[in-house]
Amino acid sequence: MWHAHLDELTPTYLISSFLTALADPSPLLRGVYERSVHHSAVQKPSALRPQQVVDAYTTRINSLRGQTRSARRQEKKPAPSAATVNSPRPAARR
Repeated sequence: MWHAHLDELTPTYLISSFLTALADPSPLLRGVYERSVHHSAVQKPSALRPQQVVDAYTTRINSLRGQTRSARRQEKKPAPSAATVNSPRPAARR
């Protein structure tokens, strides 16, 4: 169906967010006759109104955005070294 490739340069917060979304057990809302659905999947018309579908997507996106922000905050950033903090800037060249 699709492929993903995450290498060693991919930030951990992106990997974490991707895997969280991938492992989410909530059903994925799809259109009734969407072609990306497997042939053995049973499709029934949704009982949800269109606005309910939009609200469900919005809620899920906001949840994932919050998880991503939280993961970014938890990543440790290296403290600047004393040499870079106290060193004078070189004179501008003209």
